[in-house]
Amino acid sequence: MTVLISVDPSIKDFGWAVFLVDDKRKVCGYSDSGFIRFSSKVSWEERIDESVDSIGEATKGWGKGSGGSGGLLGAIEHPEPYASARGEAAKNTGATLKLMAQAWSIRAAMRANGGRVTMTTPTGWKGQTNKDHTARRMLRAWGLNFDNHNECDAVGIGTWYIREILGYRLTGR
Repeated sequence: MTVLISVDPSIKDFGWAVFLVDDKRKVCGYSDSGFIRFSSKVSWEERIDESVDSIGEATKGWGKGSGGSGGLLGAIEHPEPYASARGEAAKNTGATLKLMAQAWSIRAAMRANGGRVTMTTPTGWKGQTNKDHTARRMLRAWGLNFDNHNECDAVGIGTWYIREILGYRLTGR
């Protein structure tokens, strides 16, 4: 059995999702998901450290050939520059660079545990769809509703990876 962990890093919340991959049958099932909410009083360095520590701890023992598992896969969203007022504001505050550091630090933690990690941009996995459309897609795919859009996006990133990168079918929860 292989484990896929998908991640949607964010300034306020860090969304994550776990899927179990049956390589023999070429199917994947949803296992769990959630989010970590950062205190506004926590520095960026502490947010990155908490993100990396959480993923590092969660992925221990799942690397290729360890613990009898089939391996660890990762799918992580990283920011892309936007040609919009929102993108300009993010650029001016350094938020895009901070999110990029967070995403690539999480990738390094997964790789340190033997994971094979794919990075994608928001438009790379969902095109130009908005948060509500992604939520409807995840309701159709898994029968799940989410209160937190970063958790929903993490499930969406994993679902994209399963369908588009692995070419596997989705199974029930």
